[in-house]
Formats: sequence, structure tokens, C-alpha cells
Amino acid sequence: MKYYQRLGIYKASNLTFNPNTFEGYSYAWYLITARIKGELVLNTYNYSPTTRKHVYKLRALLNELELPYIEIESPGGLQKLESAMYHHMKSLARKQLANEYARNKNDQIGHYDNRCLMWLKSWGVKANYTQKIARFEAKVERENRLASQKQKRVSKAEAIAREAPKPIYPPLRLVSA
Repeated sequence: MKYYQRLGIYKASNLTFNPNTFEGYSYAWYLITARIKGELVLNTYNYSPTTRKHVYKLRALLNELELPYIEIESPGGLQKLESAMYHHMKSLARKQLANEYARNKNDQIGHYDNRCLMWLKSWGVKANYTQKIARFEAKVERENRLASQKQKRVSKAEAIAREAPKPIYPPLRLVSA
């Protein structure tokens, strides 16, 4: 990212970062970096390939400037941290549910999501969404996905059965002894 001395900001096409306020914006409205309760936070949630590039560029800039930062995924941007709380609770519930049904259990499941939830709670973000609801929604999503996959397999097998040629057997002759 290029530093514009007159403006006092770093810019790259649709991405800006102000080193004085530590605020970075993607497309001039989506808050992608901010200082929250004294911590520099980088939102790593990717909407598109472009926002992925913006995150990459900001991460490189923060490392170049040797600024310590925390990475967190917030679908609504850093201006809506409640969306991050919801996102990480749901992600954690999905991972725990998948781990329950996995052949090889993993002890470290959801470490990243737990760490993000810890940061969000320390910043005073209120959760109007409980882990119990997140788990229920994850279970419903899993059941719907499995039912859809089963329906696809059944319809594919039926289509193959309909299209398969019928075997033609020669007429049977009775052989008398």
C-alpha cells in the first residue's frame, strides 16, 4: 500500500488505512481495522476475492509497520461486533457437532473461535444469541444437509436404474432327460 504523506493515510484502490486512528476501510464504508479497547483488530472475514485481497494487503502493512494486532471474523464489519459473536458461536457449534460424529476425535476443536469469543466478551459485546441456540441451528443445518445428500443419491440411483438397458435373456428350453 502506498503512503500519501499529504493525506496521512495508506491507500490502495478501494482500501484505506489511517495510521493515526488505526482505522482501515474497504470500499470507504466497511470497517476492516480498528482500535477496540486499546487493541488493534483486523477483520479477516472475506465476502469476496476483493475483500480477501484487502485483508491480505492490510495484514502485510501491519506486519511491515510492526503493529501487533488481533484477527477476528466479523461478517458485519467491525462496526457490528454482535455479528462476530453470532458468527463465532455458530462456527464453534458446527465444529463441535462435526467432531462428535467424526471417527477421529480432536481435542483442540474450536480453539480459534473460543479465543475470538473471549476477546469479544472482554470488549463488552453482549450475546443475544446463546451457545444452546447455536448448537440447535448447527444440528438442524447438518440434518438438512445430510437429507439433501441422501435425496441426491437416491434420485441418481433411480435415474441410472431407469436408463439401464433391460437384460435380454434367450428363451429357456426345457431339456428332457
